[in-house]
Amino acid sequence: MKPIAPHFRIPFTVTGSSAGVVEQNSQEEIEDCIEAVLRTPIGSRVEQPEYGIPDETFEQLTPDVSAEAYLNAIAEWEPRARVLGSARIEDLTKEVTIEPEAGR
Repeated sequence: MKPIAPHFRIPFTVTGSSAGVVEQNSQEEIEDCIEAVLRTPIGSRVEQPEYGIPDETFEQLTPDVSAEAYLNAIAEWEPRARVLGSARIEDLTKEVTIEPEAGR
């Protein structure tokens, strides 16, 4: 079934001659938007430099500060997602628990 209000999938995919799409405001689209926030370092988008999360490449952030930054970025840039519990970072594994609220 073709989406009525299609949005491109994140990450962008092409199968044959078609781009991957999801329905606007669906759980999949909200999850894709959250992934975009968490994969985008602040300052990397020319048109919206404040979008994303802090670039930790050369930073020495404690796991608690880093996890809080992820939760804050999700809350700011994807209001359709409600953060459940907390985020934690252990042994370079980043885990954020969220619950998308489709149809808001």
